[in-house]
Amino acid sequence: MKFFVETIGCQMNVNDSDKITDYLLSEGLEYADDVLQADLVILNTCSVRFSAEHKAYSFLGRLSEQKDKNPRLIAGVVGCMAQYAGKSIKNRFKFLDFVLGAKELDKFAGVVSKFIETGGVRKATRKSGVFEYVTIMRGCENFCSYCIVPYVRGPEQSVSVDEILAETEKCVKRGAKEIILLGQNVNSYNYKNIDFTGLLKEVSLINGLERIRFMTNHPKDFPDELIDEIAANDKICKYIHLPMQSASDYVLNRMNRKYTYGKYKLLVEKIRNKIPRINITSDIIIGFPGETDDDFKETLRAAEDLKFGGLFIFKYSPRPNTSAYKLKDDVSTAVKKERHSVLLERSNEISKELNGYYINSEEKVLVDAYANGICESRNSQNIKIFFNSAKDLTGKTVTVKITKVFANSMSGDMREN
Repeated sequence: MKFFVETIGCQMNVNDSDKITDYLLSEGLEYADDVLQADLVILNTCSVRFSAEHKAYSFLGRLSEQKDKNPRLIAGVVGCMAQYAGKSIKNRFKFLDFVLGAKELDKFAGVVSKFIETGGVRKATRKSGVFEYVTIMRGCENFCSYCIVPYVRGPEQSVSVDEILAETEKCVKRGAKEIILLGQNVNSYNYKNIDFTGLLKEVSLINGLERIRFMTNHPKDFPDELIDEIAANDKICKYIHLPMQSASDYVLNRMNRKYTYGKYKLLVEKIRNKIPRINITSDIIIGFPGETDDDFKETLRAAEDLKFGGLFIFKYSPRPNTSAYKLKDDVSTAVKKERHSVLLERSNEISKELNGYYINSEEKVLVDAYANGICESRNSQNIKIFFNSAKDLTGKTVTVKITKVFANSMSGDMREN
């Protein structure tokens, strides 16, 4: 029996899909390379933006046609969109065998066992990649006015330190060299008086683990102790994703972000003072209700002033059940597009300018992919670096001299050790 998992959404969704895959492999099922080859299809959904929901509905439309051709096909939907729109999904796509929300994923084995045929060759787990995700906490209690996550994933729940260490060790034994710790806000992690800084210290002691990354951080609670640990610990990548969302205090207040731009800027300056080579990236929401041209200009000026290594820019879309859903979506689609284009162009210029400082530098990189004679790797700052190689060096740490830079990557020549 073969299965296929389609994942839409964030890294946490990817991690949930990995757990689903591990379970199904352990039950003797085989992974299908193509959805058309599968006997069991699972769609893992996201509801953060309308575009993610549109992708899900499009996929289910195509899956419906596949079900018509193969009535024995088993199909299910899981994840965030299934959490808040489960009844609607069931009514619209009656061919589905099960729908499980993000809060119900612990029931997956019990539900799917009714449908699957076991008895195949049992595989303990899938093969690990160079980097693996480990979820350290679920849920969120920040209630940003635009965000549906607290409603679909529930309140914050920190995973036990022992469970995190065991999962990390399992990934390393499978071949992972880098672990990415996941949480809606990792800074809020707390389990039996061990905070996120303490957790990082514990994880970094695992033998064979070379690098640690984490996401996402909330600017309202980024303690000095965490900055000091990132600076001092060689295993922790010198990279931080720190969503700003806007530089207008008026917009930040309407977003319920719990900080001002001034406080955000001071935090960035403090981090850079203690970790000079840090790469900071950020999220920006364009066209939030009430955002004026002047508000947008403040965000544009902040991007130029703070010089982020990269921006993930999203056009605002209203999400049901959020407090912002009650606000008038008064920034036109055309204006959102224009602001997005302007900010993205400027962000790419800044990223290329920053990458220019790496020219002729020798970077220690971890190779995570190889194809057509080219290795794809990343340095500690999480910047993609490409170089030519006659052999596959995936999983190896090598040194590359940077010769060319682009907005989102760099390239160079490998140095012989």
